[in-house]
Parts: sequence; structure tokens; C-alpha cells
Amino acid sequence: MNTPHYDEEYGDSFWESVAAEFGNEFATLLKQATVITPELKQQVLTAAQQAKTQRKRLISTLNQEAANLQNANAELQSVAVEANVIQSRPFYDCATDELQQLQTDLDELAAQCQNLADRRQNGELEPRSAGGLKTSLRVPDYCYEPLSVTYPVLDAVATVSSCIATTNQRITTILKKNSS
Repeated sequence: MNTPHYDEEYGDSFWESVAAEFGNEFATLLKQATVITPELKQQVLTAAQQAKTQRKRLISTLNQEAANLQNANAELQSVAVEANVIQSRPFYDCATDELQQLQTDLDELAAQCQNLADRRQNGELEPRSAGGLKTSLRVPDYCYEPLSVTYPVLDAVATVSSCIATTNQRITTILKKNSS
């Protein structure tokens, strides 16, 4: 099969693509065939059907990951907004009981962050593998390899959790000064 344009357009040869898609053995068999026999035709059709099925599973997995990201983002945004409202308060003007209530609220927000992180790690909010790939890559490896972090949801949760902890520590410091 003569495909001189293929390398320029796709960055690898036609046969490299066939081998990557269907395996070396199948690519070699197809490349060496001088005629397409009914058996070879059936093998091509079967391989194409399997590839189609794998792609459908991959699309489903990626759609699930997109929905999981949207859900995690919505939850984390809600927590971050509440944390920002608390952080923006002038703590030195608050009474002790009010500061203690703010700490309770921050503890609840921290628990929500932990719950989100736990659910993401235990798989409730993360598909285990990119189901349509022959290599069975994990979703973070497949989706997030080019990013500076492998687990962007957990990274965002850690950032919000850190802000919550810092605010809680500020309030603790003020409470200690007020009790002295």
C-alpha cells in the first residue's frame, strides 16, 4: 500500500499506525498479503469492530471523567466560596464565641474537602482506567500527563484545604491572644 503523504500528515508511517492500532502480528500479516482473501477480510473487519468497541469504551470513560470533574469542581467551588467569606471577615472584631463558630465552620469545610479527596481517591469520582485503550492506562496518566500535576482534583482540594487550615490557624492565634 503506497501512502507517501501519511508520514507527513500523521507523524508516523501507515504501517506503524496499523501496528499500534491492531498489533504487530496483524500489521505484518496485512502488509505481507498479496491479495485480500475472505479470511483476511474477516480479520480486518473483526479488528476494526474491536477498535470501534474500544473507542466507544474510551469515549464513555472520558465522558465519565468529564462529569466527575464537573461534580468535583462544583463541590470544591462551593467550599472555596464559603472559605473565602470566612477569610474576608475582620477576626479581631469578633467575639470569642463567634471565632469559635467560625472554627467549627472551617472544620466542616475541611471535612468536605477531605470527603471529596477520599471519594476521588477511592474511585467514586475517578474511573480506574481509560477503558478503551489496549494499554489500560489509568485515567490520570492518559488525561493529565501534559499537566504539571498528575491529580488536578486532589491538587485543587489540597490548595483549598491549605487555605482553610491557614485561616483556622489565624483564628486560633487570635483566640490565644484574647484568652491571655
